[in-house]
Amino acid sequence: MYRDDHPQARRIAFCCGRIIDGCGGNVIEKGIVLVENDAIKAVGPVAQVILPADVQRIDVSGKTILPGLIDAHVHCGNICLSMADTAALPPAVYVHQVTRNLESDLNLGFTTLRDAG
Repeated sequence: MYRDDHPQARRIAFCCGRIIDGCGGNVIEKGIVLVENDAIKAVGPVAQVILPADVQRIDVSGKTILPGLIDAHVHCGNICLSMADTAALPPAVYVHQVTRNLESDLNLGFTTLRDAG
């Protein structure tokens, strides 16, 4: 359940998606994830989550919501096949390429990385 304690909060509800909690719980086939100011406030079946009137609803029917993925062995800084070639890159180019690698991981669903290099 959700109590409307913060009337000025920014609220978004991801509605009607499949929800996997990542802890072994039952899959919720038509669920809602309510987010308030970048924090999850409620998760559950559509029939059990009460949404505030001012919530922005995003229909995620046909999609799956799950916790962020973790990759414990990445090499974000390996830009070239040869480490010598990577080391020879100008610093600005290197930082730009590493940033693109990190952005790509985030877009793939990884929210935690451990760089093994």
